[in-house]
Amino acid sequence: MLEYDNSAFYYFSISLGVLYVVPATYLSLRRIVYGVFLKDRLIDRQNIRCDRELRKMKQLQAEKTKFSNVFSPLFVLNLVVLAGLWYGLYQMAILLKDDSEIKSFDPFAILGIAAGASEREIKRAYRKMSLIYHPDKNIGDAVAEQKFMLVAKAYEALTDEVAKANYEKFGNPDGRQALQLSIGLPTFLLDPANHNIVLFLYLIILVIAIPSCVALWYSHSKKYGDSMIMYDTYGFYNFAMSEHAHPRMLPEVLAGSAEFPGGRGAGGGWWFRVFKHQDLISKPKYNHPSIAKANILIHAHFLREKLSPALTGDLHAMLKKAIQLVDGMLEISVGKSWLQTTLNLIEMEQFLTQALFFKDAPFMQLPHFTENEVRHILTGKNAVRSMHQYVDMDPKDRKGLNDLNDEQKAEVNKVLEMMPNVELNITIAVDDEEEIAEGDIMTVTISMTRKNVKEGDTCDLVYAPHFPYPKVERWFCIVGDTKNNHLHAFGKITSQERTAELKLQLQAPPKAGTYQLEIFVKSDSYIGLDLRALAKFTVTPAALLPVYQPHPEDLELDNEPTLFEQVMNAADSSDSEDEEEDAESKKDQ
Repeated sequence: MLEYDNSAFYYFSISLGVLYVVPATYLSLRRIVYGVFLKDRLIDRQNIRCDRELRKMKQLQAEKTKFSNVFSPLFVLNLVVLAGLWYGLYQMAILLKDDSEIKSFDPFAILGIAAGASEREIKRAYRKMSLIYHPDKNIGDAVAEQKFMLVAKAYEALTDEVAKANYEKFGNPDGRQALQLSIGLPTFLLDPANHNIVLFLYLIILVIAIPSCVALWYSHSKKYGDSMIMYDTYGFYNFAMSEHAHPRMLPEVLAGSAEFPGGRGAGGGWWFRVFKHQDLISKPKYNHPSIAKANILIHAHFLREKLSPALTGDLHAMLKKAIQLVDGMLEISVGKSWLQTTLNLIEMEQFLTQALFFKDAPFMQLPHFTENEVRHILTGKNAVRSMHQYVDMDPKDRKGLNDLNDEQKAEVNKVLEMMPNVELNITIAVDDEEEIAEGDIMTVTISMTRKNVKEGDTCDLVYAPHFPYPKVERWFCIVGDTKNNHLHAFGKITSQERTAELKLQLQAPPKAGTYQLEIFVKSDSYIGLDLRALAKFTVTPAALLPVYQPHPEDLELDNEPTLFEQVMNAADSSDSEDEEEDAESKKDQ
C-alpha cells in the first residue's frame, strides 16, 4: 500500500514553487527598478522622430511609472504572495534537510561522529543516543521512536560484519532494497485529528472557491462579444447608427460606449455649457451624463484642447479603447452593407489618431504646422492641392517651411518620408476561369506597395504625437457602389511589409454587360492619403459559355448506390428472406 511521504511532498512543492517564484521575483524586481529608479531608460530614443513624440513618450512613461501604477493593488498582493511563498520554500528546505526518509542512509551522520571513527567512539555515541531517544524515556513520541530505530540501525551497520558489508555494497545494512513508492503528500493529512479540518478545506476549495471564481468569470465574460466589446455597446451602436450617418454625428455614437467612464455633474447639459467650442458639435441627441461627458472629451481631443489631469486621464482611458470600439462600429456598418457610414467611420478613426477636427486640413498632422503654413501651401504659385502631392514632392520644393528653422524643417521632411506613399494594383477575375460569367463569384485582388518602405523592411509606427498610445498602420479596403450606397466587400490589410495583398470576393451581376466597381483603400491613421480606384470588368452571358460533357464513366458513378442505399438494400433482402422462411415453415405445418 502506498504511503504519504513528507520528504517527497517537500521536494515536489519546492520544485513547483520555484517555477513561479523565480520568474515572478525577477519580473517584480525589474518593475520596481525600472519604475522607480531607471524610468528614462525605458524610452527608446532611436525611434523618436520629433520633439512631440518625445514628449508623448515621456508622458506615457510618467503615467506608467506613477507610484500608484507601479505599486498597484494587484502588484502589492503579488509581492505579499511572493514573500509568503519564499518563506514557505525556506521552511520546507529546512524540514527537508532534517527529514531522513529520502536522504541516503549515513550511519556516521546519524550517530553524530566523523567518518572512520573507532569502534570505541561508535559504542560511546550509540550509548549516548540511546539514552536520549530510548522509547521508555519518550513514551508516545513517534519522532523519538523513529530516531531510536535509526540509531540502532546505524550502530548495527558499523559493528555487525554482515550489516557492515551490506552497507558498503548496497548503502543499506539490510542489503539490496526493493523499489519503494510513496505519495508526495504530507502525512498530517492521515492524522485522524486533522480529518475534519482537511474535509472543511476541501469543501471550501471545491464547493465554494472554485465555483465562485467560475461564476465571477462568467458574469464578467457574458457581457462581452467575440471582439471583447460589450453587448450593451453593440446594442447602442445598432440603435444609434444609420446608413446615412453624418461624420459629425458619429463621435456621439462612440461616446455612448458602455466601456467609457461615467459622467460627472448634474446632467449632460452641464458639459456642453462649460465647453467653449460647443458650436462645433452637432446638437446632441442623448442627454445622458456619461454620453455627454465622453462626447465632450472626444471633441476636446479633436480640437487638441488642454484638459485637467483628471479629465486627461479619463480621455486617455477612452482613447485606449477607442480604436477597438470603432472596429465594433465598423462590424455593424459592414454587416448592414452601409457604404457611406463605413467610409465615415474610417475617417473618424483617422481624426482620432491625429487629434484633428473634420474641418482641419490634412497638413495639420505634420509637426510644427499651423494655419499659417497651411495657407501658404494652398495658395500662391505652385499651390499644393492634396496630401499625396505634398508627400511626393522633392523636399526642396515643398512650400510652407519658410517660417521654420532647419531643425524643424528636418523633422517635417523626416515625417513626410515615413508617411505611407502607396501604389495599388487591382485585378478582378474568377478563380481558374478566363471569363466572368453571370452570377460567378469574383475575386478582387488588391496589391499594395509602400514606396516609402525599402525592400525587406517594415513600416514605422504611425506618426501620431497626440494619440497617447503606440499605433500600427492598417489599411481598410472597401468595394462599393456610391450611387446606391451599397458595400459589396470589406477587408483590411494589417501587414507592415513593403508589399501586401488582399483578396475580396463578391458575386458577379446577374446580367451580362460591362460594369465598374469603386474600390476605396483608406488608412486608419493618416488623413488625406486615401486612395480610390475604378475597376471595369465585363460579364459574359452564361449561354455563351462552353458546355462540358461529362465522361460516360462519371455518369455510371452516379448510378452506383451509396453506402446508405447498400445498407438499406441489404436490410430489405434479409427481411424478405425471413418472410420466405416463415411462409415455408407454415406450409410444412
